[in-house]
Amino acid sequence: MNKQQYLNVPLKSEEQMSVKEKEEYYKILQDLALEIKKNPKDLKNKYHKIFSIIAKHIRNYDLEIIGEKNIPENKKALFMANHSCSHEFFTIHEAFEKLGTNISAFATWDEINPIIKYLFKKSSAVLMGRNDKESINNAILSSASKIMNGVPVIIFGESTWNIHPYRAMQPIKPGGVKIAAIAQVPIIPTIIEYVEVPYCCKREKEIYSKCIVKFGEPQYVSLKESLIVQTNKLYDILTEMRLELWKELGISKTSIEDVNQEVYLNHTYLKKFDALGGVEYDTEKELKYILELPKIPRENEYHMNENGDFVPGITTKEKGKKYLKGL
Repeated sequence: MNKQQYLNVPLKSEEQMSVKEKEEYYKILQDLALEIKKNPKDLKNKYHKIFSIIAKHIRNYDLEIIGEKNIPENKKALFMANHSCSHEFFTIHEAFEKLGTNISAFATWDEINPIIKYLFKKSSAVLMGRNDKESINNAILSSASKIMNGVPVIIFGESTWNIHPYRAMQPIKPGGVKIAAIAQVPIIPTIIEYVEVPYCCKREKEIYSKCIVKFGEPQYVSLKESLIVQTNKLYDILTEMRLELWKELGISKTSIEDVNQEVYLNHTYLKKFDALGGVEYDTEKELKYILELPKIPRENEYHMNENGDFVPGITTKEKGKKYLKGL
């Protein structure tokens, strides 16, 4: 098989391999990753420092980092994080600048505005198209190569912002686990928690009082176990980490009864249509990128329907303006 054929082996076929076959398969993927030419700008990219400085000036909230001891000293790791809003790009650059290392984001080039795409390119992000399986597989190999060459990679496994009113995590996809398996590095579960004020706001920048970046204990991938099973375990770990953080912060948000509907609708509208960098979030388009599982309905936003019921659904830009009136 040629390079692309090895990359395009379906996960279903991989799951049916024996342990020995998996070891041989991943040895080939590791060799292919090592063949990728090392980019000297990855380790010393001046834009990382610039983005970190910008982040300090544009955020309107405190930044706290917890759990640095869980990061390997050589920084060779895959960071699996939740995804909440438009601030993530600057948050991760500032956080990792504080930790003394560059970071490369596993990110999408589709359905993002030109400004964000430009920033991703300058930061040496690994870009892929979420509708293009070949692009995704190439990005997985490129990410493994970066980590093996000393540049940690962060991936947002939910594939889109999680703006659900009470779901701690959307399902995560197995790409991150595969990257770690190729690079033979641990996965660091990472929660990026933006603590929101408990009242309605006029601008998106007013929503947050604090951001906490919390690193969990390293998780090691084994070729003796299903990648899907290990992905599900990682999802459970991330979910539990976020729920524990909510409890520590006094955030009650684990069921529909806990949701302040007025505040949620106001904050969600601002996140979608008054975001950093002029980003506008299209819930309908993004919904298809959420992994659909049998026991977890594919939903990511609640709205107020014509009967006044708070139910899964989408608030449009025009209709949502009413959540700003009177402020």
